[in-house]
Amino acid sequence: MGNCFGKSTTQRRHDNWKATGIVALRDGGVRSIPSNLLAIAGSVRTLDLSNNSISDLAQEDLQGSLQELDVSNNQLSSLPAALGSLSKLKVLQADTNSIAAVPGQLLQGCSALHTLSLHSNPITPAELEGTPGYTEYDARRRGKYDKVLAGGALLGSAGLDDGLDRLLKAPSPN
Repeated sequence: MGNCFGKSTTQRRHDNWKATGIVALRDGGVRSIPSNLLAIAGSVRTLDLSNNSISDLAQEDLQGSLQELDVSNNQLSSLPAALGSLSKLKVLQADTNSIAAVPGQLLQGCSALHTLSLHSNPITPAELEGTPGYTEYDARRRGKYDKVLAGGALLGSAGLDDGLDRLLKAPSPN
């Protein structure tokens, strides 16, 4: 169905995604990655799927396309190992899901990954730190912030946010 300007809303949105490399489907009631996104997967740099009802990320849906991925506030219980093929992925936000583990392929294959946010998930810091590839990921993460930390800027009272919920110990009485 078209409109008076000749292109449907869906086609204009698709053209916009392709031109900008940014796909924003936040708060869209999305249950899976739209099939029309696959046609432009190679040109997508940023994909925001936050605040939806996605329970599974099919490995064939996410390829090429991609430097930043936000799947926060969905219904994910796991992240697919196939995300490890996203060698240009720098930022992965997966807060507020049900993720209990991260596949080693993700930390090993995503050689540009420097920000992994898993707040409000059941994964523990010890579990993430025991994942193959964590040491290399942690070095990239720390390297990104070294210059900022050296000057003391952007470092809050809680220290560097490493993307996990850590239990803080109360100070012991003297």
